[in-house]
Amino acid sequence: MRTGVALLCAAGLLLAACSTEDTTETITQSTAPQTVDDVRIASGSFTVGSPVPEVAPSPQGIPATTTPPGPFGISDVRMDRGGVVFTFFGDGVVNYVGHYVDAAVTYGDNATLDVPGTSILQLDLISSPSPEPGSTVRPTVLDSMHTGVESFQTAEPSSGVTQAFIGTSADRPNFTVTSQQDPPTLTVAVS
Repeated sequence: MRTGVALLCAAGLLLAACSTEDTTETITQSTAPQTVDDVRIASGSFTVGSPVPEVAPSPQGIPATTTPPGPFGISDVRMDRGGVVFTFFGDGVVNYVGHYVDAAVTYGDNATLDVPGTSILQLDLISSPSPEPGSTVRPTVLDSMHTGVESFQTAEPSSGVTQAFIGTSADRPNFTVTSQQDPPTLTVAVS
């Protein structure tokens, strides 16, 4: 059996070698301009306070006894040395995703916000529990004192997501997102 398999493999290699001698390979090079999207994204998660873990109902259908979550949201947003600092209150978990967008479009009503700046950096703050309505909305704040950030604005939370829009002074500059526990803050620094 092994001899038969070995002969079949050898014959296949011989046929492949013979057939490649008779063919010519043509390589075509595309002259069409190629564009590379400059994608910058930052994502992560951090815990604010001491959230109570959600408990699933028992298999017997008896509801789990849990304490309802307390108030949670953004207590302050301020510009600081070319970045934006978000300070949180309450107990919860915040997941964040930051990326550049062409327009500041809100999830809740598809409204387009006016965010002054050369580029718009969108930061989605996905939190559990959901922030209380009205607790995170900040109107447009302008700043010409610091380089990097020209303006920022937050929108009404929609389905547990709070959107923050940061207008930058340069065309899609590099940025970092870092968290700190005491006080619970998320800092978006633009370079």
